[in-house]
Amino acid sequence: MWRSSTRRPIPTGSSAVSGTEPRPLADGTPRTQHVVSNIAIEVDEQAGAAVSRSYVTVLQALPDLPLQPIAAGRYHDRFECRDGRWRFAERRVRIRFVGDVSRHLR
Repeated sequence: MWRSSTRRPIPTGSSAVSGTEPRPLADGTPRTQHVVSNIAIEVDEQAGAAVSRSYVTVLQALPDLPLQPIAAGRYHDRFECRDGRWRFAERRVRIRFVGDVSRHLR
């Protein structure tokens, strides 16, 4: 599940967020990198749950666009342990700064 800080309807599943995929170049690559940093994780093993907070910076470079940050914000994640395996249960994305994303999203 993805949540947006813009209070738009919450899409679920990979097909629901497919409209936010980066626009690939002719060779099929989007030329972006999502850098996650300052990760803080709190685990409650008895409850089989965990939460984390981190920063994200999205970088993009194109043949006619030098490498630059195009977005930055925070991830707030929730995890759950099922049958001894940890998995994402929820990710909230809060983008605080936005640069030129005209060639990142469709």
